[in-house]
Amino acid sequence: MFPTPAPQHNPPPFAPPLVTPFGQQALTGHYATTYGPVRPTKGLGVAIITVLWVEFATILLNVAAAFDAQRVVDDIDNYARLDTSSINRLAEAENNVVATGLLTLLVGFAAIILLAVWSNRVSHNAQNRGVIGLSPGLAAGGWFIPFANTVIPFIQLRRAAKPFIGATSVITAWQVCFVWAALISRSGIRDMEEATTLLEFSDALWQRMSSLSLAAALFLVAAICATRSITDINRRVSTCA
Repeated sequence: MFPTPAPQHNPPPFAPPLVTPFGQQALTGHYATTYGPVRPTKGLGVAIITVLWVEFATILLNVAAAFDAQRVVDDIDNYARLDTSSINRLAEAENNVVATGLLTLLVGFAAIILLAVWSNRVSHNAQNRGVIGLSPGLAAGGWFIPFANTVIPFIQLRRAAKPFIGATSVITAWQVCFVWAALISRSGIRDMEEATTLLEFSDALWQRMSSLSLAAALFLVAAICATRSITDINRRVSTCA
């Protein structure tokens, strides 16, 4: 009788090496022993990209409203006339700045909800491809933690995206531009609220316009990086689903 050959282990297609939280191959050098289903993420990804670009449009509206308010201030200053009509125009212009700012916040919150759901699914998919050191709950919930939402979800997303797209430098660029855009966009708001004279309001408005313009440029880069990252991840996930 001939000896029975030992069974060989054939890893499934697209089975990356076991990944540690630091993105390095585990010491065993073997694939994970169990794999679960990979759920599609394309629909959520398209929704996120759409909402992010809508948010960018609302930021531009906010910039336009600030410039319009400054034009009203200049008209009042040039004609040295602060009557009831001028006060009403100024109040309306200021309300437009506030309204477009609130619209940006609402659209941004919708984007965060979609990002949380999408990040959770991507993390689960990565776990089902053998990645360790991931927390799908933290990947989703991290988006709702003030201040920490600029760090935690991006850490989890980089770990989850590595087996699908490899390099995650574009995600890092997305994070950096997003953080700076969020911080800069908040400057000047308090000065506008505390202004007691037309000159103080005008100075605060110029500061607000400058910060919003810079934030819009940074958010544009963040949206481009997010679009590329989400599209690449969705494309790779669709080949494994």
